Amino acid sequence: MVEWNPEQYLQFKQDRLRPVYDLVRRIEYLSPKTVVDLGCGPGTSTQILGEQFVQAKITGLDNSQNMIDEARKNYPDADYVVADANGWVPDNQVDLLFSNAVFHWLPDHENLLSRLAGALNAGGTLAVQMPDNMAEPSHLAMKQVAGNERFEKLLQPQFSSRNDLASVDEYYEWLKRDFVSIDLWRTSYAHILPGHSHIVDWMKGAALTPFLSALDQSLQKEFLDDYLDAISNSYPNQNDGNVIFHFPRLFFVARKGQEVGSTTGYHSPFAGTNAR
Repeated sequence: MVEWNPEQYLQFKQDRLRPVYDLVRRIEYLSPKTVVDLGCGPGTSTQILGEQFVQAKITGLDNSQNMIDEARKNYPDADYVVADANGWVPDNQVDLLFSNAVFHWLPDHENLLSRLAGALNAGGTLAVQMPDNMAEPSHLAMKQVAGNERFEKLLQPQFSSRNDLASVDEYYEWLKRDFVSIDLWRTSYAHILPGHSHIVDWMKGAALTPFLSALDQSLQKEFLDDYLDAISNSYPNQNDGNVIFHFPRLFFVARKGQEVGSTTGYHSPFAGTNAR
């Protein structure tokens, strides 16, 4: 099982929070009573949601016990659930489902979006941000190194842990089946980092985690050394020695209609059970 490291993830806390704030700004007009942070990680996004929607009941959900433990320490004012977002359904419909940097780990987005739409009240909103960087040098180098004969057999299962995102057009077609208001955009962030080793540290906090979890300590070092060499050729040093780490992300905010009766007939398979 992949073990996620909150401390490694939070090493670039402010940079990682930029898309959270950008997504929240598109939904500031909402007044939800119930909010779920799908894939809450160490609770940084959960805290931002709690501060924005002070009257709402906030729930953070993550499949990593380590992340949930850290979230409870960082922001104890929310409820937390250890569960997999890919199969989770709330006991009762909610007003806002918020997901920052989680969807790219989940398969079958077409059916996932429809299922999450069913978990929302009439007028409810789904707000999502996904890294869209599989074609970036950071990820191409990751797969290149993983294909080396020293690592390939051990890492082959990890190649399918994450797939390319669908196109913006496809997300629009899927979303319009269940939502009456759709806001879609793509942003590429330019993170200015002190050197190539900082890109490695960034990647260790998320994308590299499944790969490193499958290797012993010795092979981890070999993998990271090779990875550092690979990305050093792709991210040139600026005149001041810094490197620019480009990071594209895809966003959408989709809102259901207010039609009468749209919440009837909803049934959660977890009703009456312990969702943890």
